[in-house]
Amino acid sequence: MDRCSQRLREHLTDPQLSVQGLAQHLGVHRSHLSRCFQEDQGQSIMQTITRLRLQKACEVLRNTADSIANISRLCGYEDPNYFSRAFKETLGESPSRYRRGARSSVG
Repeated sequence: MDRCSQRLREHLTDPQLSVQGLAQHLGVHRSHLSRCFQEDQGQSIMQTITRLRLQKACEVLRNTADSIANISRLCGYEDPNYFSRAFKETLGESPSRYRRGARSSVG
C-alpha cells in the first residue's frame, strides 16, 4: 500500500487520477487494490483522494486569494462547480465561506 499511497500523493492534482489507473500502474486488479486499500487505510481510495484534495484546498483557501476556479484546478478538480459541491458536502460549508471564516480566525 506504500506504493499506492505514494502514487496517490504524487498525482493528486491530476484530474484523471482513478482507482483503475492506480491499479494498472501497480500491476494489480482494481478490485484487489480497492479491497487491500480499504483494509489497510480504513477508507476507500476515492474517499482518500477526496480527503487529500480537500485538505489541500483548505490550505490554499487559507493562504491565498486565488479564485475558487483556480483552486479547484490546483486540487485536481476539472469542474469548479463539482469542487464546490464536494467541498460543501464534506466540510459543511462552501469554499468561499470557509475562506472567510479561516481569514477571520487567523491572527
